[in-house]
Amino acid sequence: MNKTVQTQRLTSSLILLLVLGACSHLPWQQKQTAQPPFVAPLGATGTPAPSPTPDPASFILLAPELTVKEGAYAFQPVTAWKATGEKLNLNTQGSMASMTSPDKGLYLNLNSEKSGVNRNSGDCLNMIRERMGASMQAFKATDPEQVLGNNIPGLTTNISGQLEGQPLSGKLGAYFLNQRCFSLIAFNYGTDADAQWQAAGRYAYAKLSASLRFLDQAQVASCQIAADSAYGLKADSPIRVGNTHIADGLAREELYLNTLRGPQFQPITFTRLDPLYNAAGEIVDAYQISYEGLAEPLTLYFDIYKFEPPLAPIGFSCEAPFPLSAP
Repeated sequence: MNKTVQTQRLTSSLILLLVLGACSHLPWQQKQTAQPPFVAPLGATGTPAPSPTPDPASFILLAPELTVKEGAYAFQPVTAWKATGEKLNLNTQGSMASMTSPDKGLYLNLNSEKSGVNRNSGDCLNMIRERMGASMQAFKATDPEQVLGNNIPGLTTNISGQLEGQPLSGKLGAYFLNQRCFSLIAFNYGTDADAQWQAAGRYAYAKLSASLRFLDQAQVASCQIAADSAYGLKADSPIRVGNTHIADGLAREELYLNTLRGPQFQPITFTRLDPLYNAAGEIVDAYQISYEGLAEPLTLYFDIYKFEPPLAPIGFSCEAPFPLSAP
């Protein structure tokens, strides 16, 4: 074999070797650097954003509206006041309603009472402050602030003190309307009273106050007005209150008169006059009646020997149902 043939065979073998080598060789890849898992960037301060603080008012739960007819107001009772869902116990009696937590840590009270000599919200507030001050130690009240409750102007004050040796912190509101003093009292009671008041109690007071609705006395008048214009105003048509014993006739007349009101629900004053006979020969008792705005006193006539369901004479109203039944 000559030299030329050997060279050609060597060249062909080298080409075949390069082709086979290229088919079996993996392509070159750039070496990868391991990356850590993705982490969200921190805030500007380098600390995680805080979780939102729950609104304390959101834990204050209210029941459907309750009407206190004797007090001429309506409200939504507070049923729960903490994040734990702790319930409040509701109690109503006459013109008063109260809500108390089982551990007595929170107390809420609404009341409506005859104003007596009180003639405005300030008088009512002072009366209730004096009453509270006499029943607890170290009682303090801040200067009153004006407030509107159901569009009725009133006054509120922050209160503190000690009750049975335990701290107390809360708020008092007072209103004057329809010749009555209305009060709304709320306080926390116990070693952490002020902290509890700031954290929850004051929100319960605010929601209760916002739900308050004063009723028109005409809506809650509980006595029927006589159709006869002579009823009670003439001796021949007396108000028949009856009696069980002759001795209780006077008391039944006064029960009636203490419930009777003027046409705008004004309190009345009365003076007993001498008894007399009417045209039917019946003995009737006479009372002179006055109220604010009345130009001349009126006379009402009563029969204590017979009974009829009592009515209010024309031109009068009543504060509540007449507390008289058949003897």
